[in-house]
Amino acid sequence: MVWQVETITFSLVALAASVLLGFFPELISTNLQLIALGLGVVVLGLPHGALDPHIASQAGLVSSRKSLVVFNVFYTAVVVGVIAIWLMAPVLSLGLFLLVSAFHFSGDWRHTLPLWAQWLSGASLLLLPIAFHTSQTAEIFQTLSGPGGAWLAQALAQLRPMVPFLLLGISAYALTKRQFSVALELACLTLLGLIAPPLVFFIIYFCLLHSPRHMREHFQDTPRASHTKLWKMLVSYTLATLLLLSPLIWFWHEGQAGQTLLRIVFIGLAAVTVPHMMLMAYSEHKKITEPSVGD
Repeated sequence: MVWQVETITFSLVALAASVLLGFFPELISTNLQLIALGLGVVVLGLPHGALDPHIASQAGLVSSRKSLVVFNVFYTAVVVGVIAIWLMAPVLSLGLFLLVSAFHFSGDWRHTLPLWAQWLSGASLLLLPIAFHTSQTAEIFQTLSGPGGAWLAQALAQLRPMVPFLLLGISAYALTKRQFSVALELACLTLLGLIAPPLVFFIIYFCLLHSPRHMREHFQDTPRASHTKLWKMLVSYTLATLLLLSPLIWFWHEGQAGQTLLRIVFIGLAAVTVPHMMLMAYSEHKKITEPSVGD
């Protein structure tokens, strides 16, 4: 069995953070969490979506400069559309974003767990901080979607009794299938979600497990000779995404700096996640329906 680097890194950091925050719950201030959130998403979060033009090329959507321009325009239009819808219907958008994120995060175990376990894992890891750090999550949701967002957090927190048992149950199931790395990841997620503040939980999971896993898989599926091209694409599209989202700073400039950062990070992530998932769904569908070379 091969242990992936993101499994080891995430597990060690998650365990260390759980122990430290268990003894010193106020160790990481809110301001430090916000700074780490911004830096983590920019350096380790956004880049895994910056390879979408490469995925589009592999899926046959991009084969020329013209098709690349069309792809970029469509992608940008979806991003802007998601932000506009969020501003018009913030609570509905937050709820849909949570559903989409649960489905998206479930893909972290698409090669190791059956479909039912993937979906339950994706949903449970999102519900953990909501259920066990409800007041903090409610404040974040209120910043993103107003009072309705806080109500949504309180409603979802009612699932508290079952959430950790779902993750630990799937972890035990993974052990029976000798999926030891999966069992460790889910156990560490459970412990971290019970102890760490929501932002710390999100930063460690999203930046040390989710994003690195997807980037590693993209690089593994690409010939080594093309890796330099991928790195250039990763950097250029990450910078382009930051430029695209930068007007949001002006839009929310009257709020507190922390609230502005939260809105930009999470609403911005929602905006880029939707076209990313549309592309991934198309790519996976094409892999399933396209006949193999030997057929």
